[in-house]
Amino acid sequence: MTKPLPPILAVEDDPSDILFIRRALSKVDVANPLVSVVNGDELEAYLFGRFPYVDRLLPALVLLDVGLPRRTGLDLLEWIRKQRDLASLPVVMLSASDKAKDVNRAYELGANSYVVKGSGEILGDRLKALITYWVKINQPAKGS
Repeated sequence: MTKPLPPILAVEDDPSDILFIRRALSKVDVANPLVSVVNGDELEAYLFGRFPYVDRLLPALVLLDVGLPRRTGLDLLEWIRKQRDLASLPVVMLSASDKAKDVNRAYELGANSYVVKGSGEILGDRLKALITYWVKINQPAKGS
């Protein structure tokens, strides 16, 4: 019996950006499923395995939109890094902003990468590159 692959978790409230993420996944030959949530409450429910995500696997990668409603992606990144069992989860911030203060703040809070979304085709190309790296090339720490 094959062990299921951990998903890529997208925290994104824009359905068109989710579509670009799905397309990018299909173009890089990654078998990891995509799970998407739209806000911080759903992210917490997923990561803690609360209903409706009781049987979830921890993600191989979190794609976290900076501009989310209520709690920003930066607030959620800070929360993730404070959770002992989640602190090493790879988190890539996705943002429309390329302002130095936003980029620097994300890295100060523990982002593994910060990607400016750009237009649809540009976003697709950037997503293909980062998914290839984080899911296929990067070697995560192994358990003891």
